Amino acid sequence: MVNPGDTSVAGLKLASADMAKLFMAKNYPEYIKYVHPKIVAMMGGKQKMVTVLKKTMKDMEEKGISFIEMNCGEPSPVISTKATLQCVVPQHIQLKTEGGKLLTTGYLIAISSNNGKTWHFIDSSSKTLEELKETFPDLSSQIVIPERSQPEFIKE
Repeated sequence: MVNPGDTSVAGLKLASADMAKLFMAKNYPEYIKYVHPKIVAMMGGKQKMVTVLKKTMKDMEEKGISFIEMNCGEPSPVISTKATLQCVVPQHIQLKTEGGKLLTTGYLIAISSNNGKTWHFIDSSSKTLEELKETFPDLSSQIVIPERSQPEFIKE
């Protein structure tokens, strides 16, 4: 485990906040710098991923769904492996929908391969650790992804 006062944890908090800010600003080319490189490659590269993100957001907005707020919570204790630092970061999202808003919490796996200087994130969505390890075999078995709760709808 890494000491919570370690600069890598401070850097992780800054990185997750910056990632959320860039996403909300629709600055997808900069946002993608925080996405795990393997995911970017699976999406067909940076430009293709930007195109997919723009289209996805446009499609959502046409259906009356838009992002109001996104922020990241306190990371889990950082696990140190041979080659990386890893932990789980809760991601809180507010979406505007027809008749109100949805509040949801998802979980990101944060990975640093340079001792906390830079961090990349993997959205765990509804995948188990075992499923994620099929694509990311270097994920620590000590990673605990909390069960995703049902979104909360607030009627307006």
